[in-house]
Amino acid sequence: MILKEIVKTWFLAIEAKIQLKLAKELIDSHRKILDIIRVKHKEGVVSMNYIHLAKADLARTEEVYIQVQGAYSEALRILELLLGRQPTCR
Repeated sequence: MILKEIVKTWFLAIEAKIQLKLAKELIDSHRKILDIIRVKHKEGVVSMNYIHLAKADLARTEEVYIQVQGAYSEALRILELLLGRQPTCR
């Protein structure tokens, strides 16, 4: 039964690590989009509303990153416990 939990937790940790990478890429993309929208706003092409929307999208993505980071740390902690190791501080 313990082996089943180890494998399950290991896959959860891998999934969270992949999600972290994707969330980081999304954050980078949202920052670039925000920069482009700011330039377009200065040129008078788009309204300030677009800047607010882009900032909100970036904030949501950053929040997802923080949540996934917590899930990843938790999965690693559980894995360490299941393997009989002392959990490390992350």
